[in-house]
Amino acid sequence: MARSWEFPEDRRMTTHRRILVFTALALVGVSSTATAAGGRADSGTAWLSANHSAGGLLIVSGDVQDKILGRAAIVYRIKATAATPGTVNATSKSVTLYTKNGSLTGTGSAVETFNADGTSTVTNGKISLKKGTSKMTGHSLVGTFSGTYANGIYTFTYKATYK
Repeated sequence: MARSWEFPEDRRMTTHRRILVFTALALVGVSSTATAAGGRADSGTAWLSANHSAGGLLIVSGDVQDKILGRAAIVYRIKATAATPGTVNATSKSVTLYTKNGSLTGTGSAVETFNADGTSTVTNGKISLKKGTSKMTGHSLVGTFSGTYANGIYTFTYKATYK
């Protein structure tokens, strides 16, 4: 049965969209961890859902709760590529995290593994947001994430470095 966010396409496209959404969510959820370069440790949770597709990409957005940055929103464009059976590689060259102090943009990636019950697991999530606007100019957010997909929502937890 199709989820409310799915489009009337074959199952492979639905899987690709889910993978893209997962990647986007992971990117949004990334915050910061301490590094030798002086970054601040951070963590958080992101909740994402697919909105629509455009130009062969899946547009995903969601809500983020970050330890340092507080509440934020995220929007990303994801491309899914079939990997081994039951998995998809999701990449995004356009991820934007909107905070109360401005935005951070960059890239992200993850691997989504599908389960027989319609849920999935997201692993190997990476995010790199290095271009800031407004008060976020000169700041960056680089980290890792993982999570799950169930009932139409991706839930990611992340750890990253915020500079």
